[in-house]
Amino acid sequence: MENTEIIFQTFIVFLQSRPSLESVLDAQRSIELRKQLPTKMFLTTTLLKKVKSRKVMVLMESVVSGYKFTRIRPRLAEKAEVIAFDPYIQQDSVFKEKKRIRSM
Repeated sequence: MENTEIIFQTFIVFLQSRPSLESVLDAQRSIELRKQLPTKMFLTTTLLKKVKSRKVMVLMESVVSGYKFTRIRPRLAEKAEVIAFDPYIQQDSVFKEKKRIRSM
């Protein structure tokens, strides 16, 4: 069905202008190219979404003393829980993730 439409439209162009063979082929090519193009193009922000980051900066807080520091972890990982040195008590302590600060 599509081939007959293309041939018919090309024939109409041919009858209107009595072109050479090259211009008939050009007309047929342009009709095929127009059919491949989208009918409407929307340039909106929904098409231009930001890619989510892979890493997140989180605030870590000591369970014992309340000392805080930041750490970077993967975005899809579970909440972080780490044993690290706590300078307030001068010993290793458990640090739990308090909150997410920003995406990296």
